[in-house]
Amino acid sequence: MRSVPEQDAPAQGELSVTVTTALGALPLLDALVTVSRKSVLLHHFITNQDGLTPTVTVSTPPLELSTRPGNEMPYTELNVRVFLQGYYAVYRTGIEVYPNQTSYLQVDLVPLPADEKTSEIEIITDTPPHQLYSETGGSISG
Repeated sequence: MRSVPEQDAPAQGELSVTVTTALGALPLLDALVTVSRKSVLLHHFITNQDGLTPTVTVSTPPLELSTRPGNEMPYTELNVRVFLQGYYAVYRTGIEVYPNQTSYLQVDLVPLPADEKTSEIEIITDTPPHQLYSETGGSISG
């Protein structure tokens, strides 16, 4: 059996999500966390007593893209949606995951008013493109 040379092996990165409230002071148990790329669902998890999901491993562009000039995005962009009854849902887009790295995302949920059980309102946060890569700028050259 032929082994795959390291440069031909697909690159991978990881994402770890923590769900909290009270500006990060209290971890939240049983929050539903979904991870997607574009419109494709990749994973869904329930947080543990520490507010953590299992680490998600995803394919990424090769590491070499982050070490040379060019207009190719050197990371994978993920979207994360978090829902827990009694809190406003949160949807984060553009979460960057780089090859051979673990990205950490903390999502702080805001409690609903006491007289509401659920809400149609969702808090959406778009992560802006990385400054070293953007549709208008490309990479920095010296």
